[in-house]
Amino acid sequence: MHSSNTSYIALQNLFKAQHLSDLAEFRGLLEGVLEGICLPGDAIPDEEVESFVRGTGSVAIVKGNSLRKGREGNEALRSMIGASRVPRMSKI
Repeated sequence: MHSSNTSYIALQNLFKAQHLSDLAEFRGLLEGVLEGICLPGDAIPDEEVESFVRGTGSVAIVKGNSLRKGREGNEALRSMIGASRVPRMSKI
């Protein structure tokens, strides 16, 4: 594999352009959320937003259930288990 300085610089520029695009999109979403809870769009400092976006490269989406849904499922399972138990005859 052969690499040159111009190829490396071009690749760096692509990554930087994507980062700036992601940052602008996130800022727009964040401003909408902040305004939705009656906070100014600049309530979170730019340095924190940039740091957050920079660190999201290692974030993965894991599909799962909410804690509430899990608890409700556990309760339903417990009630089904309790209903299916056959009472034992006690020895006299």
